[in-house]
Amino acid sequence: MEELKPYSKKDLLVGCITKYSKSDIEPWVESIQRSGYTGGKMMLVYDVSQDVINYLKLNHFDVYQSQLNQHIILQRFLDLNHLLKDIDCDRIIWTDVKDVIFQTNPSHWLNKNKNKPIIACSECITFKDDEWAVTNAGTSFPMEWEWLQNKTSHCAGTIAGDKEYIRDLFINIYRWSLTSSNPDQLSDQAAYNVLINQTQYKDIVQFTPQEDGFATQLGTVLIKKDHFGDKLLEPTPIVDDLIRNQKGEPFVIVHQYDRNPQLKQSIHNMYKDKIYTEPSKDNALGFSYENWLSIRSKGKYDTQYNDLLKDKRVIIVGPSPSLVGSGKGKEIDDYDIVIRINKGFPIEEGMESDLGSRTDIHYHCLHTHPACGGKIFYEEMKDKNVLVSCPYPKYVGPFHGDVTSFESENKKWNLPFHCADTDYYIGVAKMLGTRPNAGTMTIMDLLCYDLKELHITGFTWFRDGWRKTYKDHCELFGEEEGKRKREKELSGEFGGNHLQKPQEDLVREIYLNDDRVFIDDIMKQILEVK
Repeated sequence: MEELKPYSKKDLLVGCITKYSKSDIEPWVESIQRSGYTGGKMMLVYDVSQDVINYLKLNHFDVYQSQLNQHIILQRFLDLNHLLKDIDCDRIIWTDVKDVIFQTNPSHWLNKNKNKPIIACSECITFKDDEWAVTNAGTSFPMEWEWLQNKTSHCAGTIAGDKEYIRDLFINIYRWSLTSSNPDQLSDQAAYNVLINQTQYKDIVQFTPQEDGFATQLGTVLIKKDHFGDKLLEPTPIVDDLIRNQKGEPFVIVHQYDRNPQLKQSIHNMYKDKIYTEPSKDNALGFSYENWLSIRSKGKYDTQYNDLLKDKRVIIVGPSPSLVGSGKGKEIDDYDIVIRINKGFPIEEGMESDLGSRTDIHYHCLHTHPACGGKIFYEEMKDKNVLVSCPYPKYVGPFHGDVTSFESENKKWNLPFHCADTDYYIGVAKMLGTRPNAGTMTIMDLLCYDLKELHITGFTWFRDGWRKTYKDHCELFGEEEGKRKREKELSGEFGGNHLQKPQEDLVREIYLNDDRVFIDDIMKQILEVK
């Protein structure tokens, strides 16, 4: 096997393939790109073409090659136990590849819902009610069958959990499979279920029903629903633009979709759209006003959005505390179009005299975690005729899942929606060598259109943090962690993906060269312009 590479990411997505083509794995690869997942990605490969390896590497997978000496169903668990030993990560997300897609970011679900070291995903049927399981498990492990037959079957192709526990589970699946009473059967599924229901494991396994939203095994609950009928333990998923549970929530992982030819074709068609990888931070091209003009000239822009903005006096109201006590509310409300960002809508209670009371366009990153963009207030925006804009493009990996989720939910509300252009965003990010803040990218997006004036206020690039009414660190993270995050923010280290200095420099250049742009006095001090 090849030399291992360390991972600095908390999560590691792991797959294993042999004799698969690029088209076989494309939905799996493209869907994890679209989900917004930012952890490590690793593929163990046996007999595949160089084209497949190149495709994986192009999509930022670390690829490890090995030779098959046993059936892949068995050997993969042995090899992965060995490989994972020296990889620096906290959690493993393990799935089959050819028949799996990701609809949302698995890390987000784990952060919110995981409470035990191993996540086991239900097949929604007991062993005794599934003919395949009766044959497979009953002949593989006859001594365990008496008590196993009444247990709910859980899928060995969708597992997540803490690295060391997953490593231990993998090697034990391998060992138990070797003890099968029927060596002609591939007994990994049966071995896995025997293990997780024994004393050694059962107290550390989170037995996750389908309705929890992590994974659905469609072979049981959809493809064979008529066959199993009332033997199914959970309801059939809802299939519309996404695969959802009965609460209307999209499943993170969809497994076994390829057993329905129509669904398989639909999903494969869905993932033919190219999803671009965000530019590397290490490859900044450098910027100038002329570079930006060149990048802007190559984008594809929204003509309806331009009609809305054309010849208008526009103001962006940022999240800085610098506006507290400013008394600028009436002045802000007098602009033709008032724009707010992320948690800036709805307007914080009691802040109207400083922030104004109008909102015409709400730029939201569409990532709804409280520490990021926050909740999207669909009903309020509908009532106030607010247009929603996303400063990030749909067809770039980190943002696709959030934009798609918003579009799906927005079918109920029919809010007007605008999204930044893909080529333009990639050009700006590549020029900066970092992901622009939502606020910076809002500025960049608006300047692609024929507005008369763009006034910017309430931006300090985190020198004084956020308004407490906009985002309170201690409320979100607890007192100790909140103070640490705030100190990091004020030190200029904030943001991980968002380096602040290149963004300041870009906005300065644009302010000095584009006579449509006006900034407040505090921004002038920060940018060191007169």
